[in-house]
Amino acid sequence: MGARGDGVAEVDGVSWFVPFALPGEIVLAAPFAARGEGVAAGLRAIEAPSPDRREAPCRHFGVCGGCDLQHLSPQAYIAFKRDRVVAALRRRGFEPADIAAPIQAPAQAPAQARRRLALAALRIAEGVVIGLHQQGTHRIERLQECPVADPALVRLLGPAADYLRSWLPQGGKADLIATVAEPGLDLLVDGPPPPDDARAAAAAFMQAGGVARMSWRSGPTAPVETMLSLAEPSVTMSGRRVALPPGSFLQATQAGEAAIVAAVRAAAGAPAGKSGARLADLFCGCGTLSLPLAQDGWKVLAVERDPASIAALSKAARGPGPTLNVEGLVRDLDDRPLAEDELKGCAVVVFDPPRAGAKAQAEALARSAVPVVVAVSCNPETFARDARILVDGGYELGQITVIDQFLWSHHVELVAGFRRV
Repeated sequence: MGARGDGVAEVDGVSWFVPFALPGEIVLAAPFAARGEGVAAGLRAIEAPSPDRREAPCRHFGVCGGCDLQHLSPQAYIAFKRDRVVAALRRRGFEPADIAAPIQAPAQAPAQARRRLALAALRIAEGVVIGLHQQGTHRIERLQECPVADPALVRLLGPAADYLRSWLPQGGKADLIATVAEPGLDLLVDGPPPPDDARAAAAAFMQAGGVARMSWRSGPTAPVETMLSLAEPSVTMSGRRVALPPGSFLQATQAGEAAIVAAVRAAAGAPAGKSGARLADLFCGCGTLSLPLAQDGWKVLAVERDPASIAALSKAARGPGPTLNVEGLVRDLDDRPLAEDELKGCAVVVFDPPRAGAKAQAEALARSAVPVVVAVSCNPETFARDARILVDGGYELGQITVIDQFLWSHHVELVAGFRRV
């Protein structure tokens, strides 16, 4: 199996990447596009199935572009997740020893449900199709169920389709990012601006769909406009209420967030001295890690490029409850990583970057004297690259905790500790 969960076969010296095929199977497949040094192929028939193959629990599996590993037995699935991390590290010259099987919540536990969905919508003659892009195409699979998503997200689909149908033009497209919050969903829509009558109808749709706030933007980099807010969406992080800016990043599941927080706390340790010690939380978002670390007694420097996220974190740190020692800094760490002189006095640095990793910041850390670094990553490949930079700069890679919060997908989350030697 490849890193994306595909079955990989060699045919006359050419690699074939076949989604939904498993190691050891004999399959009929048809190539349809070049992929790297090989070809991407579609699975047509399974001539000899693997003993690790099982019946997928969702009607959309194999068409919907969400899950790609529902057909894999639990034992093989867990082994694949761990092996993804091991393989990425080996490609960078590591032979990891301290890495266990992934932490995994029960498959159907509420805490394991995804609390955010990025959906695509298309207006056709019959109405509006809302769902995920089909595997390897731009076609949209209309979602009727989603066993990995919070039920509130599934309940949104019908009202959202009716609302968009009332004004989206034929062939019109929109992207929807829906996040589970209290007291209702936070919905961000990317698409053409709605007409005035659609704005007037927004309240009825929001009440029907369980939406607390609906915001709009005309593209991923465009400014966000709040169309209507019936209530301020918020989440609870380590006992603190955090008001969410529109489209905020959250960990995919509550169980995954709890596992990440526990692993980071363990790797960071306790601050020395009664007054605490300085810790930098880089790519901090709205405070998933900053808040619990400050509760542990750390003096936290929280750095994030989004001003709204820093404002939400700062407000949460001030109460209600004891004021937490959190200093917020708005900064794009890809363009301007914290330099060696700015890192002086930090006993620990934690970083949790996007999938692209934190190459520039890792290089600055490698030149620093920070004793402990804790890395959180959702991409084993970029983590292994950044780990190589840190180790070549004088750090030792310690325990790696693998966390499976993206159920039935090839995605993996991990936490790793580094100590300067």
